[in-house]
Amino acid sequence: MKKGLKFVVYVLIFVLLLGNNSAVIFAEGLRENVRLEDVQAEHADNILLDNSQSEIVEEESSVAADEEESETESAEETTEEQQVSEEKTEEATEETTEPESSVEDTEEPSSEEMQEGTYENYEYVISEKQVTLTKYTGTETDVVIPTQVEGYDVTAIGDSCFKDNKTIQTVSIPETVVSIGERAFQGCSALVTVQLPSKLETLKKYAFYSCAKLQIDSLPEGITEIADYTFAYCNAITVFQFHANITIVGQSAFYGASSLTEVGFNHGLLEIMNAAFGKCNNLKSVTIPSTVKTFGRSVFPLIEQIVFEDGIDTIPAYVCYGASKLTDVVIPQSVVTIGKYAFYNCSVFEIDFTQYKFQAIEEYAFYGCKRITEVTLPESVISFGNFFFTGDNAESYDIRKYYKYSQILL
Repeated sequence: MKKGLKFVVYVLIFVLLLGNNSAVIFAEGLRENVRLEDVQAEHADNILLDNSQSEIVEEESSVAADEEESETESAEETTEEQQVSEEKTEEATEETTEPESSVEDTEEPSSEEMQEGTYENYEYVISEKQVTLTKYTGTETDVVIPTQVEGYDVTAIGDSCFKDNKTIQTVSIPETVVSIGERAFQGCSALVTVQLPSKLETLKKYAFYSCAKLQIDSLPEGITEIADYTFAYCNAITVFQFHANITIVGQSAFYGASSLTEVGFNHGLLEIMNAAFGKCNNLKSVTIPSTVKTFGRSVFPLIEQIVFEDGIDTIPAYVCYGASKLTDVVIPQSVVTIGKYAFYNCSVFEIDFTQYKFQAIEEYAFYGCKRITEVTLPESVISFGNFFFTGDNAESYDIRKYYKYSQILL
């Protein structure tokens, strides 16, 4: 607007001063200058516009760059998190797979697995790094059991391992063996000698059942129990000595050992079970330690003499149950109680009660003792059980007619 006014003023001044032609020329020149100024101004405006646009572009580029950098950092963080997650996964995988690799690396059987196999004339099982021989397949007369199989100690002879073998005469068992299983040598009819290891701890029932030629007189000190039928029908055994650690003689342990003539019981023995020495035709006399508290029935059915150690206070129940040949009983003065059925059906046995200081005679203690025809009890007796005495040559006795007791057990 200001440019237009200036132009009009200039034209009027020149028209008045110079005339028409000169004014026209001057006006055109002035117009041209104005046009140039406008062009220059427009150009300057364009430059300013361009600079402004460049700044805008740079700002946008900067923003884009910042966004890219932020995305890059976010991507890097994501990648790092993935790597951490993968590392944790790998560690977990390694922890999981390590035991498997350990199992794969070793060839030793685990405690839950058993490895079976054969070695020379034996079948065996390996469990927990110990070998049990399960079957002997050889025909030798003299057998030496191996100490090791597959690098592991032989610690046990399994159930029925040599059962019914008819050729073996001698067996040598290594010191590594601590257990002999049930029926391990049952029916080995030719077996004469067995070398048992000193560290043997377990001898299971029927181990040498019916080894008719076996000669053995003792057991290793690690054995605390002679199990049921261990030496039943071992007809060649003549003498057997019990070491100090044996506490139990099982049922029929020596049943049918027809050549047995002498048994040495240990002080510390606690129990002798049913028929332990049944059908031992040549066992005539035994001495019972004061430590024995429990007897089964028919322990010594063919015994002729029995001696109870001094210091014993109770004749155990059933001790001579059914000993039909018993004629001689040595009872120490320390005895105050006769257990039930102690001398049941000892048909040739006699006793003078007045020689002792019995306080209690339990039920059926002398029932069936045919030789006892008269009963005179000492004043020390304070109780007696039902049918403690009867005899074929005597009528039923009511002892209460003759004695007064502070306690009567019927």
